[in-house]
Amino acid sequence: MVKGRRVAELVAPLTASLVAAARRRGLVTDGELADELGTIARVVPQALKVVQGRSLADGVPDLTALVVARATRRPAEGFFAPYGGREDRWGDLLADVYAHEWPNKS
Repeated sequence: MVKGRRVAELVAPLTASLVAAARRRGLVTDGELADELGTIARVVPQALKVVQGRSLADGVPDLTALVVARATRRPAEGFFAPYGGREDRWGDLLADVYAHEWPNKS
């Protein structure tokens, strides 16, 4: 499955990009991520779901909280699904991401 492999290939560089954004206390759009990763924007949300799932499973802050829509500067509705749709949690989730000591990968 080519599309599935492509999404799987994006997870590590996407995670690294989000960790870099967290360290600089920034936000990114899915379009910016697509450009950085050299892929099309519609693939990014699929890879973000994998990253979000891993974050939740590993008990680390959800890096995908950093990904926002260009127009609203807020996450897409789908981001909030694991949090019971509670958009009011976003500020706390961002604070957790920014405060976390992200390890350096070698």
